Amino acid sequence: MFPTPLLHTIFLLCLLTSCSNTNLLTYHHRRFYKEACEIKKGQPFTLNHHVYYDPPLVIDAYFSHELSIVVLDTAAAKMKKRLDVEKDTNLIQVSYGVYSVWNWDGENNRITGQIRIKKWSNNQVRLKENLTVFDHRRDRVRKFRGVRGFRYAAPD
Repeated sequence: MFPTPLLHTIFLLCLLTSCSNTNLLTYHHRRFYKEACEIKKGQPFTLNHHVYYDPPLVIDAYFSHELSIVVLDTAAAKMKKRLDVEKDTNLIQVSYGVYSVWNWDGENNRITGQIRIKKWSNNQVRLKENLTVFDHRRDRVRKFRGVRGFRYAAPD
């Protein structure tokens, strides 16, 4: 199939690299994955984005990828509209973690990219996420690429 071993090796490296650079916003199409984008009540204004795996009738299989966007200055963020997560730290703080019944430890990652505010109303925030998470603890690169709408969570 490949004329040289070098091309075969390059193909395998590209394939493996593409697998570790997954866009988490496409996971909700996979079996047993779901997604929740919620506005957390209170101060500071926080948007929580959960991508989670929860197969039915399986104990201890649940885990979630959680992206938290804390908006420190909502008025300035609304005016600016395009926010860089590394440069606009006076306006927003973004964090990421992977959690399960087996993992509640602290994370070691770096987040780069931009968030664009598409809509901001009293009951909904719509963002275009273009974020890359370098998860040093698991040696993975995760991406959040796409448009998501955040709403207040339904009362318990």
